Amino acid sequence: MMVIEFKPVKLDCGDHDNDAVLAFRDGRLMAVLTCLSDLHGELQGQWFLEANFSAPPGPTSYKFIDLDDAEAWLRR
Repeated sequence: MMVIEFKPVKLDCGDHDNDAVLAFRDGRLMAVLTCLSDLHGELQGQWFLEANFSAPPGPTSYKFIDLDDAEAWLRR
């Protein structure tokens, strides 16, 4: 069974959108996701795909409601 793990990290990108996770599949980095800050209004708290290394092709918006939503997409 595929194991998806998220490792919290801080991005060096100023005062906003610096909470992120590295997404690993079986120990290999597959994506970087950033938690959207209050700068994004009603999207605050959603996750944005910053980098995609081996994950499936992204949805058109590249945004996920939460990490469970992102994990479901990563498992495809």
